[in-house]
Amino acid sequence: MQAIASASGGRGMLRRIDDTRNKIIIPLDSETLAMPKPGVHKDFHGAWSYCLKHVADNHGDVAAEDFLREMAPVVFAPLIAAIRAEGLPALKRHWEKVAADEEADCEIALGKGELVLRMNVCPALEHIRSRGYPLWERFCEHTRIINEAVCRAAGVSALTDYDQESGCCVQRFRMETR
Repeated sequence: MQAIASASGGRGMLRRIDDTRNKIIIPLDSETLAMPKPGVHKDFHGAWSYCLKHVADNHGDVAAEDFLREMAPVVFAPLIAAIRAEGLPALKRHWEKVAADEEADCEIALGKGELVLRMNVCPALEHIRSRGYPLWERFCEHTRIINEAVCRAAGVSALTDYDQESGCCVQRFRMETR
């Protein structure tokens, strides 16, 4: 029996599930367990991919997408509030922190009314592949769906163009005119 958090309603409620049928065994070694920076553990990406794959395989792609759309405004509520208050500079700071924490090979540029993030090598895909973790065939969709949900709530438009095979993407964000 394990507890999982429910994103429904943003109340952080827990419900109990009993699922002993679906297990994944990931070999751990001292390198895997070492956290190079506080709060960053790249094995999260492998677990995230497996989680999304599990939901899609057992409940359908629409269920996986709905989960992401419902979860994003709850998890990223502080970011949404910052974007509403400060605009694209808050989103730029968020991506700069993510890029630094992940040691990402990317460029982030804020121009007049547009923020562009060019991910040359996705650190999540790179880590998942290097470890041989299961990769959900639609893994990069989570970025698009979360970006759209967060940005919709913050009054920003988001466009994510990605190539999962190469591990590259371009994410564009623009303030919506009201």
